[in-house]
Order: sequence, then structure tokens, then C-alpha cells
Amino acid sequence: MTTQITKSNGSKQLSVRELFESRKTAIAEILPKHLSPDRLIKVALGAIAKTPKLQQCTAASLFNCLVTSAELGLEPGGALGHAYLVPYGTNAQLIIGYRGFVELGRRSGRLSQIEAHIIYEKEKYTIKRGLTPEFAHEPMFGGDRGKPIIVYCIARLADGGVHIEAMSVEDVEKIRARSRSKDHGPWVTDWEEMAKKTVVRRAFKYLPMSSEIAKAIEVDDEDFVEPEKDATVATFAEEIAASMAPTGGVQRAKEAVRRKLEIIDETAPEIPPPSDADAPAEVF
Repeated sequence: MTTQITKSNGSKQLSVRELFESRKTAIAEILPKHLSPDRLIKVALGAIAKTPKLQQCTAASLFNCLVTSAELGLEPGGALGHAYLVPYGTNAQLIIGYRGFVELGRRSGRLSQIEAHIIYEKEKYTIKRGLTPEFAHEPMFGGDRGKPIIVYCIARLADGGVHIEAMSVEDVEKIRARSRSKDHGPWVTDWEEMAKKTVVRRAFKYLPMSSEIAKAIEVDDEDFVEPEKDATVATFAEEIAASMAPTGGVQRAKEAVRRKLEIIDETAPEIPPPSDADAPAEVF
């Protein structure tokens, strides 16, 4: 396998496994309590081992993905489907999955439940908007359901409110067309999960925002050639700043939010650059 990184003194090249293990303490400091650094590293290394193209990526980019996963408390690969490691040439990118956004929504404490489903053309459904909206879906669990036509999300807020978001498959495909990974990775192997993730992400525009969700959207935007700028992160920062205005802490609040949403935590150690981004090396 391929990918190594050179120590600053140039005396030794570290494999990805060695790099991850050497930064375990720093990773543990930014991980939420429900996830251990050993588990995170094991899942990440397993995903790299199963994907030959990831083995051609730089150790620095893979480590960046690991740090982002740690900050969000999501596993990068593995059976949970929280997030995916996707190679773009020699750079690895973390793509948040449907289950990752659902996990972050539930963890925020502001949602009691959030789920997404797909309506197929032979299934019965009712969608009406207005002063008395209606929504119903009768799924088929066998036989020919036809092609997928609508993807929807139902979010139940902790205060009892309900928000329903629906997108046509055509609209989902327009979002996919802007993704750099539209022809490989989870859009090819797990289309249904990515379609549900797309409608959940759109629903978050109208749901209570947490710092983790705001950062997940920011990270997810990096996958798009032309990201949809919905200003969710900026809006979140402004709301926090406004709440502190009476105490004169507007600028301090904005700076705190900016630091919170950084892709790599300030406490994380500096990553030495690879000696050659395209040079083959050892993963394990």
C-alpha cells in the first residue's frame, strides 16, 4: 500500500498507521466521550485498506479527515455509515453521510427524531401545502415499486413541532451534479443514502442549529464545485454574537464561533508536510 509522511528532521518516514497512533493523544482531546481514539483510528485504517485509491492519498490529507471526524464525533467509514473517505487524486476528502447528519441532529438535543425516506412511483402518497398541510406515504415492501421520484425528511422537534422537507429526484440529481464525487464514492455505491442525506441537509436550514451541524455543513460544502451558500454558519455566529451584545462581547463571540468551526482544532498538533505528495509509500 502507499502513503507515508516524513518527520520534520527527515530521518524517518511515518506510515499512516504510525502517524495516526503518534497523534492519538491530541485526537483524544477533541473526541466526544462516546467515541474512543482507538476505535476512530481502527475504522479509518479499515476504510483506507479497502479502497486502493485512498492508499494513493497523502498522509496529511488522510490525517485532516481523521481530525475532522474526531471533532464531529463521526466514524469515517465502517458499518455505521456516518461519513465516507473519498479520494480526489492524492487528496482525501471527508464526506458526511445521511446517518452522520441524523446522528448530529439527535445529539444536538433539539430534535426528538429525524428520518428520511424515498417514495417510488408505484407507491401511494399525498403531499399538500398551505394553511392545512397534509402528508402521507404508503410504502410498498415487495414487488416492483418503480423508480424513485421523491425524497423526504420528517423532523420532530423537542418542543413537539414537526418539519417536513421533500425534494424531487430531479432536484437531488441537480445537487449531485455539483458534487466532485458524483461519479464515484457513495453517490455510486450508496445512492439512496446520499439522496436522503441531501434532503436532511436541506431540512436543517429550517431546524434549530448546533455548532456541530453547522460545521458538518461547512465540511460538506467542500465536496461541491459550487457550494450552495445558505449562510447557516454565518447566521449561527451572528445569533451567538447578538445574544452577547449586552455584555459587549460581540467580537469575542464571533471569534469563539469561528474557532469552534475550524476544520482542524487549534489544539491539534501541526502536521509535517509529506516529502512528496505523489510518492508511493507504506500505509501500514
